[in-house]
Amino acid sequence: IGKNLEFIFKPLGFNWQTVSALIFGGVAKEIIVSSFAQFYGSIDKVILSPLTAATLMVFILGYMPCFATLAAIKSETNSNKYTLFSIVYSFTISYILALLVNLVGRILI
Repeated sequence: IGKNLEFIFKPLGFNWQTVSALIFGGVAKEIIVSSFAQFYGSIDKVILSPLTAATLMVFILGYMPCFATLAAIKSETNSNKYTLFSIVYSFTISYILALLVNLVGRILI
């Protein structure tokens, strides 16, 4: 799945391993780190440039509520539309902010 979605995240500098880790991070954000360890064999072997790491941090901060939060949104609002809206809205804002960090970083570095 990560390889198929890599083109969406290419402007942010993310490879397929990072995209796959982000997919697993939907369950809980802390799973992203263990996913990196699984994809690279060890967390010590993960090589991200400082710019990509900064871009990734900005994106992770808001890209999607975890499943527990989505379940809470669904139960509180009783609306699939609002739950989907919260996913799309947070993903879009995070993508734009991460893209800005990446573009400004490329200009400055």
